[in-house]
Amino acid sequence: MARILLAEDNREVSVLVQRVLAQDGYEIEPVDNGQTAIEKIATEHFDAILLDFMMPLASGFDVITWIEENRPELGQSCVIVLTAAVHELKTFDASKVYATVAKPFDVFALRETVRRCIEEKAADGQG
Repeated sequence: MARILLAEDNREVSVLVQRVLAQDGYEIEPVDNGQTAIEKIATEHFDAILLDFMMPLASGFDVITWIEENRPELGQSCVIVLTAAVHELKTFDASKVYATVAKPFDVFALRETVRRCIEEKAADGQG
């Protein structure tokens, strides 16, 4: 079973994403701030990381910077950014992550992005 870290501080969005992805059989590990996300990424294996940009304690940018410095193999293979701050995407180097998804998002498109990410990672022998 694929494991997904969901770093999202908006409870409603977190619950929605968990429900949608659980239907596909994924094991979801939710966290509500960037610092906890970093701690989890440092010590646990995840097949995909769904990451909000704007979170308390450490932003999504901080988490991506930590990944680049400490776990660079993860960035392009499994980090999917979820953000309502579309203006932030204009200054963000999207090549650092697998995909970016603007909120509000289509749940079917999100499911497809996650599925494709996990399948491609497994096909590359990274899963």
